[in-house]
Amino acid sequence: MGLMWAQFVGLVCLLVYFAVLVIRQTTSLGIYVLLFGAALAVAFFIATRMLQHRKVAGRGGAIALQLLLLAPVYYMIVDRFWLGWALGAVIVTVVAMLAAPATGRALMK
Repeated sequence: MGLMWAQFVGLVCLLVYFAVLVIRQTTSLGIYVLLFGAALAVAFFIATRMLQHRKVAGRGGAIALQLLLLAPVYYMIVDRFWLGWALGAVIVTVVAMLAAPATGRALMK
């Protein structure tokens, strides 16, 4: 769960940085990407809170969000090698932890 909170904080920091870029150069595409990122941050917050409160439904949502983040990692590996591999490793670790049987047992209590 700590990794999910770290991802949420990282996403919010990235959104703040991207918002500054969008404000400097107002483009409709930048605004749409910013809105999508904000929706993703809200979904991350909800899924993380659900896991914190031991709700089983949060696990499926969290895995889906991780898979959404895993898709652009390939392009990051091609362009920014180490950053892409580091992000990919964190995402795969979180998915493995969420899919572990011990996580299911902990959420059922």
